Amino acid sequence: MTISRLRTIGKLHGYFFRSTITLTLLFQGICTFLAMGNQWMTPGSSNTEGLSIICTPFGLIMDLLYKELAHKDTYYFYYNQGIRKTNLWISALCGWFCLFTVTFYIIHLCATV
Repeated sequence: MTISRLRTIGKLHGYFFRSTITLTLLFQGICTFLAMGNQWMTPGSSNTEGLSIICTPFGLIMDLLYKELAHKDTYYFYYNQGIRKTNLWISALCGWFCLFTVTFYIIHLCATV
């Protein structure tokens, strides 16, 4: 593979990742809100750290399910560029996991200072 081909594949993975932002954050926010509400209503449970990291796969899975059902034709564009659907899903999951892990640790460091 040439460098320009790798650049193109990287840009396409980035474009797919950016297209998952809106719905993933919406579903993740709903999941986190419900989990925190459940812990708030349950007496004696105070472990609320890391809920956004735990809920990350739920938001991404709901977004990918929506894309699979509503926007099947967009995957053909990526497939014609030589990128399989599973590669897109794995790169999106890894990107979201890294993003929220870094965000969690930054918030945790700011809270302990």
